[in-house]
Amino acid sequence: MLLEPLIMYYMCQKEYGLPKLDSFFYSLFPLCITDMSSRFLLFWVIPSLLEMKQPSDFLLLLSYICVYPIYLLISEFLALDFESIRQMDKSHKSTHWVLKGLLGSMTVYYVLVYSFFSPHFGLFAMEHQVELKISVMLYFLVFLSLLSYLNRTCKNYLELQSLKQNSKMLSDMESYNLHIEQLYLQLEEFKQDAERELLDLKGRIEKGHLSEIKEGYQSLLDPKKASLSTSSAEMSCLINMQVSPVKSLVFAKLLEANQLGVKTYIEVPEEIDHFHMEILDIVLCLSIFLDNAIEAAVEAPCPELCLAFLRDGMDQIVIVENAMKEKEHYLSELFKRDKSTKGQGRGLGLAKLSDTISKYPNVSLTTKSDHYLFTQTLYIRRG
Repeated sequence: MLLEPLIMYYMCQKEYGLPKLDSFFYSLFPLCITDMSSRFLLFWVIPSLLEMKQPSDFLLLLSYICVYPIYLLISEFLALDFESIRQMDKSHKSTHWVLKGLLGSMTVYYVLVYSFFSPHFGLFAMEHQVELKISVMLYFLVFLSLLSYLNRTCKNYLELQSLKQNSKMLSDMESYNLHIEQLYLQLEEFKQDAERELLDLKGRIEKGHLSEIKEGYQSLLDPKKASLSTSSAEMSCLINMQVSPVKSLVFAKLLEANQLGVKTYIEVPEEIDHFHMEILDIVLCLSIFLDNAIEAAVEAPCPELCLAFLRDGMDQIVIVENAMKEKEHYLSELFKRDKSTKGQGRGLGLAKLSDTISKYPNVSLTTKSDHYLFTQTLYIRRG
């Protein structure tokens, strides 16, 4: 029985690719909740209802049959959301020690219960039967309290993160819409200037003065008057990006990069109307990519940033490449928490990115650093 958590931990790691803490949690939780529920029923509930003092094989079977209904009641009562627990940033102070305490207590419970109730401790279990029953009951209550606190904290944290992300997306959308208005005004102004120049050229043609016609023609074709802004050109490059939150985020970030003096290039050769990821997660990944890329590019001798959204059949590829001041980075430390090239305590971005990507077995990230270029490639396979 003690091998079961190890087998489940191995499956969580190898089959599902879960982080270590998540694998540890999911390898112990089902075993402990099943054991505690069955023992709670066997020790306290069933004997009282059936007025049977001594446990039997029938009562044991009945207690295990009732485990699933009891779990559903607990899950409903505590409003358990394991997806929130899985997505939670495990380094966050509000959950880090609670989760470790819960994992530690489950480990101790599992080992002790299967030790004391084994044949080797049969005499001890019989002599201290009441104490063991009370201990199981008390720990069951403590376990549910810790689980409830962890669940509420994770849900509240993720709701707050979602609100922040939504607020950021709305801000980006406002910036995007504002630029659309500015672009419209710019086009109107360009149209009026062109009409005025054409009318002026018409008057010169009617007069028949070749020198004035030549001067008016050259004025009409003046590149400074005919050209639109760099951001307008970038807007046209994003025409194939049909995912509005992504389009607004990318445009806002490229506009920010231009204002900081970073030369930007973007490529979206084929239409993209969705991603094989949750929209909040792809926006979060892109936000981290572009924030880090802009910050690094600003410090580079030749500040440049390249962004590409490509398709490989039904799969999607996102490439972010930026110039940097160092010739290369040592990549092994970059994705660890609190590890960063920007200083102590500033390495949460890439660690959060790694946590987000780990939720998707169909998503992989490759990172390359060479010859003053830092490249990250996000490969999103069709799920």
